[in-house]
Amino acid sequence: MELGHIADVALDTSPVSGGTTTLHAVWMGLPIVTLDAVRGVEASTASALRGIRFGGEITKDVDGYVQAALRFMDDPDRLVHHRQVSRSKLEASILMNYSERTADLEKAYRFMWLNWLQSDQQTLNLLDDLDQRLAQVEAAA
Repeated sequence: MELGHIADVALDTSPVSGGTTTLHAVWMGLPIVTLDAVRGVEASTASALRGIRFGGEITKDVDGYVQAALRFMDDPDRLVHHRQVSRSKLEASILMNYSERTADLEKAYRFMWLNWLQSDQQTLNLLDDLDQRLAQVEAAA
């Protein structure tokens, strides 16, 4: 992490995309160039960049990948700006909102526990109302 200052741009790998490395690069202030993909192993960097709504460029093909890297290298002001704001943008993103993510995980565990108690195989969504579901379970008991 201390060596981030020796690079200007992080080039994502393909066909296996970065994961933790992507977030480390953003934390160090490096913009990332990545290829868009569908499968998880190929799309993790693109998904992360979309999730934080910042951090680099997602390209459709190899030519776009090369052009995006060259655009970054041709724009030192953009690189400086990116270094100045990337850490605060990552800190403000959903990825680092630990209390909300933990609450979502706890809610998911409660839904799974309710499914197990009821021998139910329902697919539940975190947007569902947990209190309403608990009331339904109590009413059925």
